[in-house]
Amino acid sequence: MTGETIELIFEFGVILLAPIVHNYYLWKVKKVDVSVIKQSIKIFSFFYALLAMGIALLFIHAPVQASDSHCYSIQNSDAKNQCLAFVKKQDSYCYSVQEGDAKNRCLALVKNQDSYCYSVQNADMKNHCLALVKRQDSYCYSVRESDDKNLCLAQVKGQDAYCYSIKANDTKQICLASLR
Repeated sequence: MTGETIELIFEFGVILLAPIVHNYYLWKVKKVDVSVIKQSIKIFSFFYALLAMGIALLFIHAPVQASDSHCYSIQNSDAKNQCLAFVKKQDSYCYSVQEGDAKNRCLALVKNQDSYCYSVQNADMKNHCLALVKRQDSYCYSVRESDDKNLCLAQVKGQDAYCYSIKANDTKQICLASLR
């Protein structure tokens, strides 16, 4: 949870408690007529009910999980195994990857260890690997190829909008699989 999220929760909590505290103050200290307090409660109860329904919808909505269905539509076997390893978080798929740099990147991502990234010779793959392991999008901007850069940004930022900018179908499927 980020600091901004905590701050927003705190601010909205104060805002939501203000009418309750104010009505209690009017009732106990100012000795305002009970009918005025009841009218106030009727007005605010509608808003609290709306808020409760909104929160319930947020909790009912299932979290988005990565989906391996996109991986199975990938033609390239190395790319398919990397996709499955990343989605299922199983390094056994990485050992089926033939190309050395791709295997090291795969292991780095699944095991979340940047030491594998430093074994990657290809600069674009290395930057993509470091971006994902360290969760820093600055490495993505060092990737020269546009599809790989969009894949990197989508995975680091968790935004599927980048996936739809990818032209290569296999890369697009990897992107969508890792974000679903």
